[in-house]
Amino acid sequence: MNIIFVYGTLCNPKIQKCVIGRVIESSFDRLSGFKLGNITLGLNDYPIIEKSEKSDAIIDGIVLHVTDSELIKMDKYETDAYKRVKVLLESGIESWVYLANKKYELGRI
Repeated sequence: MNIIFVYGTLCNPKIQKCVIGRVIESSFDRLSGFKLGNITLGLNDYPIIEKSEKSDAIIDGIVLHVTDSELIKMDKYETDAYKRVKVLLESGIESWVYLANKKYELGRI
């Protein structure tokens, strides 16, 4: 199983069901040292995070436990606007998270 921290559309059970075929039991966690922004893809805006220089920057989200094949489905859903990297959450759990892919220009929330 893989652990992934999500903070945007993948927190929504309906989106989880559409993307990977099931609703995932989740738990709350936080990611320090990152800031929230948004990115416009097509006609829609989506949340996206990137490293922050502020020491008090925190992103709230949820932790999901997914299989390898579900993680691949999530990668396809996120597109190349996002990149998946390992981070350490406030709980001490090492997790995947989707960050801003620097080749895209970000707008800020």
